[in-house]
Amino acid sequence: MKHLLPISILLFLSSCTAYQVMTVSSNEIRQNNANEFVIENDSLELCYNFNGQNGPINVKITNKLQQPLYIDWQRSALIINNQAISYVPNTVAINGSLGTYSFDWTRDFSSTSGRFKATATLPTEIDFVPPQTYVTRQLMGITNQGIDKLPDSIFKKKRIPAMGDGVEVVKEAWFTSATSPLVFTSYLTLMVGKADPQPVVCQHHFYVSQLVKMNNLPQLLNGDRRGDRFYVVQGTPIDSVSYGYGIVGGRAVYQQLRRAR
Repeated sequence: MKHLLPISILLFLSSCTAYQVMTVSSNEIRQNNANEFVIENDSLELCYNFNGQNGPINVKITNKLQQPLYIDWQRSALIINNQAISYVPNTVAINGSLGTYSFDWTRDFSSTSGRFKATATLPTEIDFVPPQTYVTRQLMGITNQGIDKLPDSIFKKKRIPAMGDGVEVVKEAWFTSATSPLVFTSYLTLMVGKADPQPVVCQHHFYVSQLVKMNNLPQLLNGDRRGDRFYVVQGTPIDSVSYGYGIVGGRAVYQQLRRAR
């Protein structure tokens, strides 16, 4: 009987986990064979990839000019539903370990001492891109929260292959740029030239065009590397733990994120 409680707790926690899979679209930007978003002209090429948990913004910027290119992240931002969040977060990542020592001198008196070792990582505010080279950056996630408060009437049931054998019934909804519950813009400030470079602003608009609700991670998420698709974990998944930037209350914060298996 002593093993029944832990097993029942594990079953309860696993049953609370749900997933939302979101597909990103743009009315302005073309997509390549990997479904990444590519903007290209005679001066530069930008490539956006959102694949993964919480929609990490992976950007590759290629300088096609014969002079240097600078990316000013301090004056760049992610704009979600008209709210701007700086690409340079206002928090500092602290990684460290704490060791404690306890001494029980008497029944009524004890003392504890500890030592904390940590390192702080400050974000780089400007990236320098020499001529004919490129840089890659993983910026904050689009969101670590599911899209709620949507009427059930907009969802349709769909059968998709499940992990292993069988199928899973999921709920699916489609949106346009005008009806999407999640619209976001990547606002970038670039500077070109060796002396007194002048800033150039680029704005790239995206929206969630498809939302799928499911209770289990299907096969397509484990092997799918589409650059326009990401997922959010809801509930209490039993999984590994990671840390990163996410959106909480409209602000980018460094926090503990759960990574689904």
